[in-house]
Amino acid sequence: MTREEFDIFVNSVEQQAAQNSKPIKGKVLRLILLGYACFSLFLLVSIFGVLISFVLVLSAPNIITFKVAIIVGFPCGALAFSLFKALKIRFYPPVGVLVDKESAPELFRLIAEVSRLADPDNENGKGIPLKQVMISPDLNAGVTQIPRLGIFGFYQNYLVLGLPLLQALSVEELKAVLAHEFAHLSGHHSKTGNWIYRTRNSWERVIYILGSESSWSARLVSKFLGWFWPRLNGYAFALSRGQEYEADRFAADVSGVATQSSALMKIELTHPHCDKSWREIYDSVATISDAPKDVFGILKEKINELSTEDANDYLTKAFRLKTDTSDTHPCLKDRLISIGFLEKDAGESEFEKLAKDFQQLRRGQELPTAESKLLTKDLQKKILDHYNREWFENTEESWKSRHDSLIKTRNEIQELKESGKEKSNSSDEDIDHLNELLGRLSNTGESDAACEVAKKILRLNPNHVSANFFIGHHYIEKGNPIGVTHINKIMDNPFHWNQCADILYQHYRSTGNHEELSELKKSCDAFDEKMELFNKERSKVDLGNLLSKPDSLIPHSMKATQLEELRKIFIKVKQLKKVYLVEKETSVYPEIPMYVFSILIKCPFFTFKPVSEADVLNRVSQLIRIKEPATIMVYSQKVFPKLHRKISKKNKNLIFKRPTQKELKEMDLPE
Repeated sequence: MTREEFDIFVNSVEQQAAQNSKPIKGKVLRLILLGYACFSLFLLVSIFGVLISFVLVLSAPNIITFKVAIIVGFPCGALAFSLFKALKIRFYPPVGVLVDKESAPELFRLIAEVSRLADPDNENGKGIPLKQVMISPDLNAGVTQIPRLGIFGFYQNYLVLGLPLLQALSVEELKAVLAHEFAHLSGHHSKTGNWIYRTRNSWERVIYILGSESSWSARLVSKFLGWFWPRLNGYAFALSRGQEYEADRFAADVSGVATQSSALMKIELTHPHCDKSWREIYDSVATISDAPKDVFGILKEKINELSTEDANDYLTKAFRLKTDTSDTHPCLKDRLISIGFLEKDAGESEFEKLAKDFQQLRRGQELPTAESKLLTKDLQKKILDHYNREWFENTEESWKSRHDSLIKTRNEIQELKESGKEKSNSSDEDIDHLNELLGRLSNTGESDAACEVAKKILRLNPNHVSANFFIGHHYIEKGNPIGVTHINKIMDNPFHWNQCADILYQHYRSTGNHEELSELKKSCDAFDEKMELFNKERSKVDLGNLLSKPDSLIPHSMKATQLEELRKIFIKVKQLKKVYLVEKETSVYPEIPMYVFSILIKCPFFTFKPVSEADVLNRVSQLIRIKEPATIMVYSQKVFPKLHRKISKKNKNLIFKRPTQKELKEMDLPE
């Protein structure tokens, strides 16, 4: 099912569910039961296949039974193992600073109040049961449900409240957020609807595990999953969207329409402002040699310094978004319409006025934050100290490294300017050097300096992938549409496609360019199909049999400088005697070479530190680094003798032969 087909399917289901959701829930229930039945059937058949193969080999050991065991037994065993692994999926509880009634009595009083309102029919009268309440460092809030029995459920509830969220919202606005989250677990959503949502999440993990298998038995299962998952996902997605609207309406009933709308808008503008604040903190590495020890205190100050201009810009962009299948949450406009705060036909001029009115109201009220009202001073300090210490310990070393790298890069750029080298020379070595500088600058947050380096690279090579990507992303972030031209220039590169598509997707959504967004989704579908063929074609080298033709192996096209770098690496691996290199002729993205290495390994029998051929093969595979876009396959002569014989027939394919000890001494290299 393509993205466009999935969008149409979800929209159709949403319309049906809006009129009567019971038939939809019935279809989903039958789909889930079918999934469980097929899962059980696949598991039984795979176990049966393993047992039959085992019995045949034991009762009549001959060439035929051995072939049956290889063709049937091994794939069935692999499938059975994958299915058992899927059953044993572990769901980890969220991480955060635990709080309890003693340390945060006001917070728990608010939680209990909203919980009882959300689930008044609870038998013990205590509302929704929560195993733990914790404060996280993220700008978010939610109830995470962890199943104790995998896809079969038995859930525990964890309430997670983000510290930046508590610092941005008032108590009443937080009450609206809690009401929204608790509505998902309460009688306001049917138990069937909640069960469907949770089961969908569990099946998503199962399908991810099964999708990584490549045996013929796994491919048969994937055929069923290819039909089953889009439908289950589509039905569950549409029902979840409906539940989001229901949760918003319940939150509006609990806290009032004005408070709920204020919370929604404040969260919508705080998210991008928080992201911007983090970027500013990380960019300060250019002037500060040591990582800040009070980073969350700095973040809090930056969140409170939100300007009217930025707030209007964030809200205007948010109002341009349309509800789509990228998220079960509706867009801000549809959520405000759903609770009766906005008229259905409201246009952009109304949004701009609403943004200005909201900012004036926000400045006039200046309500105390939920953090200051619900958390004691001691608890606030404890939470801040915990996350400041955690962030500092994880960042201290990399911060110093980034600062030192930035100083070094600045000096190199200054030397380039003084020598005029960047203006006069366009060799591959100089472009590679500038590209290295670009990478270091972009990683250290020096976007303006990195932009200048990227422009120099593009003057030397207008089609340079990394430079076009950086410039395109930089311009789009600044609101300059010329960035789209640079991103489109490299969209044909499969290694950058996902990043480019994500940048364009966010840009088209925020600017309300829905036509381009629709075309991008079609392009993504076409790319997914192409990449499936790309990965399949490059997954192995086929020497041919009765059912298939052999792959065409041609002389390699690797540059001499790259070969020399590889030889320097190979010579350090003492067990490596010879290395041969060819290319596999490919049809999908043929401009990206597929290099096939065949290596001859000789491990000493008597040694204090025994090394296996598999260890050497893994080490060589990890050491091989190709600067140009390419795919690599490394085979050993012992495991794939036929392939090695075919490649080693031509001497020109030999790219490395271990020198003798005498030659090594003359080269002044270790033996």
